[in-house]
Amino acid sequence: MTYSNPKDIAIFASLLPAGIELRADDLKSQANNATYYGFSGLSAMAGAIRDPAEQAQLITGALEQFTTTAGQNSQPARLNATDFDILARQLATLNLNGDNAAKIQQALAAARSATPKPRE
Repeated sequence: MTYSNPKDIAIFASLLPAGIELRADDLKSQANNATYYGFSGLSAMAGAIRDPAEQAQLITGALEQFTTTAGQNSQPARLNATDFDILARQLATLNLNGDNAAKIQQALAAARSATPKPRE
């Protein structure tokens, strides 16, 4: 599924036999790549996972990867406040709550405030 459109992943997930579900680790690479140019498809990928804790793990992992990468790069991130607002609205459609929602909000806040390292 590495080269699949993120919106198609839910379709593929629905075709899995009973007892077999997607987990955050299954989509980790694709989710991390989704943050390179924006967050396009991240909520759709998470929506293909049934377990809310796994959804939160996928999203927070991708946001943490973005935050780390932004801090290691001297170029500013390609994302702006509007991109983060759009992502927040998309993530709200997952209806996560409790610890899962709190982890995502914390990772989202860190990603919003990520700054590039100073140029040497």
